Amino acid sequence: MNKRISRNLSKAERKALRQQRRTERKTARQERRLARKKNGGKLKIALNTKINTFFDKEFEKIRIEREEKALAQPLLKKHLNDLVGQYVLKAVINAAKSGVLPGVLGMATLIPEIVGSVKNQLRMVYDIGLANGYKGDFLHKDLVIYVLLEALSKKTTGITLLEGNKMIVKPTGEKIPATIIKILSTIIVRQLVKSIVCKWLPGLGGLAVTAWSQHSTKKVANKASGSFSKEIEISPKIVTIPTLEQMLKAEENLINQEDDDADFLKLMTLISLMKMDGNIHINEIALFEEILKNSDLDEDEKDEIEDNLHTEEIIDLELDFFKNNDEEALALMMDLVALAKSDKSVHSKESSFLFEVAEEIGFNRQELIQILIK
Repeated sequence: MNKRISRNLSKAERKALRQQRRTERKTARQERRLARKKNGGKLKIALNTKINTFFDKEFEKIRIEREEKALAQPLLKKHLNDLVGQYVLKAVINAAKSGVLPGVLGMATLIPEIVGSVKNQLRMVYDIGLANGYKGDFLHKDLVIYVLLEALSKKTTGITLLEGNKMIVKPTGEKIPATIIKILSTIIVRQLVKSIVCKWLPGLGGLAVTAWSQHSTKKVANKASGSFSKEIEISPKIVTIPTLEQMLKAEENLINQEDDDADFLKLMTLISLMKMDGNIHINEIALFEEILKNSDLDEDEKDEIEDNLHTEEIIDLELDFFKNNDEEALALMMDLVALAKSDKSVHSKESSFLFEVAEEIGFNRQELIQILIK
């Protein structure tokens, strides 16, 4: 490891040396990001292939299946909360089967569970649409795809236009464009790789996917309920490929943007959690050392983290970064719960800490409870 900054230096000298090392770290980070981008690209291609196969072979089957079921047993708006609850439970059960090897490429083992979650969400969107009185050709693929993309993405799809309480939907043509599938794959990969668990921690990936699946299913349910409560009109204008390409580019830019301090702040928060019960378990130490070994943090940051790990002091948490940042907040809670459960039990003080962090960053309390009892 790099030599620690001497305490014999003046405050100004230490500050200048830290700044110099930060500059050096930025260059090293760029090199590591290029490697991660390459591996992330391979994961996106693999996921894109599976989702594309699903849309080609099963998308229309799902629409027919849901409409036939609704005819046999009509769906009512007053039962929507129960319906959504059932789909969220399915999402948790499906994702709980998964396990992940360490590293971005190891996440390819998650693809069957991810595709299963997408299928589950599409069925749910159809059911919510049917419960709101939409059916037949009107409840077609473009409306369903719009709900899925708008719920998961930070960027507008360009497929819809709002005019008061009316939503105008632009169709994408007879066949779902390949760009749409690429956008969906990019969104999912971006959200999962924000978790330290998925990137660096072997054996606990299933919990991260469970949290993502549950969280994203709820977001899709909320978007579907809001969308189908409006008056919907299908536009005669087909959405253009350049519009979709712009959205894809925006999503790819987001996946390549990494905050220099995000993982460092997560690790510091994890250490505070480990200290909560007054006894850092040997499993927690082993897992944390595995994180540091596999992480791309520079040596100075690792030194600072290790210094914090081996002191009894609990530092003040820096959580502002995670507030009003839905994806980063989810990733942080994934990682905290995974570490808390690594010794097979969650101490009462650890549980209190988790709920305090969740409240401060605006993470849903019920979602946290469901992740904890998984």
